[in-house]
Formats: sequence, structure tokens, C-alpha cells
Amino acid sequence: MFSFTASALASFYEQIIVNVASKLEISDAIWKSRGELEIEIRNKNESISKLLSDFLDAYQKWYDFSYDETGQGNDIAAGANEQFIELTDSRDKTRNLLLEQLNK
Repeated sequence: MFSFTASALASFYEQIIVNVASKLEISDAIWKSRGELEIEIRNKNESISKLLSDFLDAYQKWYDFSYDETGQGNDIAAGANEQFIELTDSRDKTRNLLLEQLNK
């Protein structure tokens, strides 16, 4: 089964935040902390900041449902399949909304 540790998730989040900052033309994004970038993103574009936050929240909910504390994928029981689909759809929808706004 696929492994996706909390450390890998944190790296993924950092990459996403740097990508958003770069897309908004925030200078030296790769040299700034997550906190610095989140402030600069919010100051540069509040609606993008909100979409980024929504995406990270949706992704975290999907991750928490899909992986255990060691990063191993959970076996999704038949009854939980609906919740998994809803969380996956929410994750994908918020990602697409963020990308759509960044690509305008």
C-alpha cells in the first residue's frame, strides 16, 4: 500500500505555498518561510489566500481520512467509501478553483 507520511505532506504544503506565491509574483518565494509567504499571499490577493486555505483544509481532511498516523494508507471500508469520495471530490474541487483563479 502507498505511504504518505506527515513529513511528506508538510513538504507538499510548502511546495504548494511556494508555487502560489511564485504565481502571484512574490519575490524570492523559495527563500521564505511558510508563515512569511502566507502573510504576503494574503496581502497580495485575499481571495487567492482564502482559496489556498480552503484547498489546504480540504486536502488535510482527505489525508486524515485516507492515512494513519504512520503515513500508511487506510483500508477504506465499504461504508466509508462514500465519505472517501466526498473528501476526494472536495479536495479536487478546491484545487481546481485555486488553479483556475491563479491562471486568470
